[in-house]
Amino acid sequence: MKNIRLVFAVIFIILLTSCNINSENLSANTIPISVSTRSQNSDIKETTSSSTIKPSIFPTSIITDTPPTITTDSILGESSGFITIVKLGGEGIVHVDLETGITVEVDFQDGINSKVLGFYDEYTLIMKLGNQIVKIDLSGNILEELFLINKTESEFLYLESVSPNKEWVAYTLGQGYYGYDRFEIQNIKIMNTESEVFNVTINGGGWIGEWSHDSSELAYSDLDENGNPQLFIYNLPEKRRTQITTFTEEVQEIRKIRWSQDDQQMLIRIYTDELSDQLVLLDNIDTQPEEKRFTGFTEIREFWWVNRQEVIFQAKHEGDFDERGLFIVNVSSMQVVDQVIETHYGNQPFILAKPLNSPELVGFFFEGFFHIYDFNLKQMYQCSHVQKNFDIFELFPSPFIESPLEHCDEFFPN
Repeated sequence: MKNIRLVFAVIFIILLTSCNINSENLSANTIPISVSTRSQNSDIKETTSSSTIKPSIFPTSIITDTPPTITTDSILGESSGFITIVKLGGEGIVHVDLETGITVEVDFQDGINSKVLGFYDEYTLIMKLGNQIVKIDLSGNILEELFLINKTESEFLYLESVSPNKEWVAYTLGQGYYGYDRFEIQNIKIMNTESEVFNVTINGGGWIGEWSHDSSELAYSDLDENGNPQLFIYNLPEKRRTQITTFTEEVQEIRKIRWSQDDQQMLIRIYTDELSDQLVLLDNIDTQPEEKRFTGFTEIREFWWVNRQEVIFQAKHEGDFDERGLFIVNVSSMQVVDQVIETHYGNQPFILAKPLNSPELVGFFFEGFFHIYDFNLKQMYQCSHVQKNFDIFELFPSPFIESPLEHCDEFFPN
């Protein structure tokens, strides 16, 4: 009987030990981790002490069963481009060839805390995987660990963003009570490829961050000394934080940030105490920032810059149109200069509108098919060979889309 008890005790210890293995790390090699402490002065680099952890073995692929083989010699070899779609729920991705309509689905393993962050280059993606940021190929195989983020068990990691030069990652760590979409304390940190970590928020109200195109600055939201959300910019070369906006208590949060192509202007979407979204233009960022608010737009879904003078909104315009659609707006006059209205073509909304190989060439799903609207030609195209056969969470156009209109048919208003 004693021998039986001893055997069960050994089995229990083995099982208990295996349950405590951290399954969020990539390889079985020892990886150095920076354990950091730092003062509230955001201009001072964090002091770090070297520590190591022994990560568990993580699969080299995050997909189920046998991965589909996706190479430049298969569906993407002679393609004019493709789109990568994240399924609703994040359980997998779908690559769709815009030339042929061929679809390849890559389903992820159950229980993996993952999120696609975007393209790394033409044929690889950046992905959050637990507390790692990794590079994967189109088949779902892990190619490289880019960043390993250190956090405590009480911290929740989210809102990760990799800089355009792939040398930095910004992320938010949430702690305390979790409301509808916020934690009691939220701090934004940035880390480089040398594992150096810097705090950019000091008041515990960090929310959203967006890198400048040259990767030298991070625009983000934090609370000011009065508890109001403001837009700040953290300058990496100077390790300096600057408050850009002077919002009052009417602004409840900053929801999205978009830099202009020359990094001299910014569009931000704010949420006000009137329970509505508004778009704000920030001009002269480097000298004397000026705020201008666009009026008449609600239900704002997406927006991006066309050039220094024009932006595109996917929203509802309550002025002359009182319709949802895509609008080109002049930032000086604040007037609509071009538009395409959803109800002119059907009864459903444009889903996940994104610029393709130019800001004025917009792709989206509409009534079950992929559509493209060309603002230069003022023409809608339907890609009937690219169907929406799944629920979509996010859409990423590949970086090398060339001539997708050649494979789509003209589509006219009702």
